[in-house]
This record gives sequence, C-alpha cells and structure tokens, in this order.
Amino acid sequence: METYIYTVKKGRTDSVVTSVYRVKRNEPEYIGEIKYQTGSYKGHSSEVLRFLFCKKLTTDIAYNASNNSWRGFGYYDRYIHPKLFGLQIIEL
Repeated sequence: METYIYTVKKGRTDSVVTSVYRVKRNEPEYIGEIKYQTGSYKGHSSEVLRFLFCKKLTTDIAYNASNNSWRGFGYYDRYIHPKLFGLQIIEL
C-alpha cells in the first residue's frame, strides 16, 4: 500500500498551500507543493489525489474511480481507495 501524507498551510484569503510527502520505510519523502483556492475545490485529499495523478504517481483508474451519475472524477474516498487501489492519503 502506498501512503501519502500532506500538511495544509492557509494563506491570507482563500489561498491554500499543501505540501505532499510519500511515506517510504516510515520516513517521509517530499514530493511537491500544491497551491489552490478554496473557493471551488473538492477537498484537500481530492486535491492531493489530482496532484498525484498529474505527477503520474497514481493510475487513471484510481483517479476515475469516483465518477458516477452524481459526482465527477478525482474525488478521494477514504474507504474505497485504500482497499481497491492500495492508495492511502492522510492529513497531518
């Protein structure tokens, strides 16, 4: 199972800076930083999932798993993603 952790730093207005780390052998490895606005976002975990997909660290099947009649792509589900895809995203 691949585990990713992230920390959230709030900006002055609606801006958010999120640092993403991959956990390997119980040590965090820095991957990158995400900057986005909270006006229209899917949630911090879903933004991290989108970041991992853009960096080619996860498959398109895991990214498209949330697509159904009432919700689009890229939403992280903490129950489905760890069991089906071995992908766990945790906020510190």
